[in-house]
Amino acid sequence: MANAFTALARYSHRYALWVIGAWVLVAGVANIFVPQLERVVAAHEQPLLPADAASSLAVQRSAAALSQKATDNIGYVVLQLRRAPR
Repeated sequence: MANAFTALARYSHRYALWVIGAWVLVAGVANIFVPQLERVVAAHEQPLLPADAASSLAVQRSAAALSQKATDNIGYVVLQLRRAPR
């Protein structure tokens, strides 16, 4: 296995410009033929939580009570302690 890596390293060093050119070519072809991430996300966009979930309803109620715009962007922070809290 080490010999294969050594051979690959020597080839890559000897033909460095060809290797870089090949990577640029692969990146260009992939950019043309692979769908863009933004389009895929927009086409398959779904909410993280259902609109009728208890947490979603609570966010909507609190937004209404505080005269804020309702949103489905909810962030959760999970803390894990290595020892029991004091």
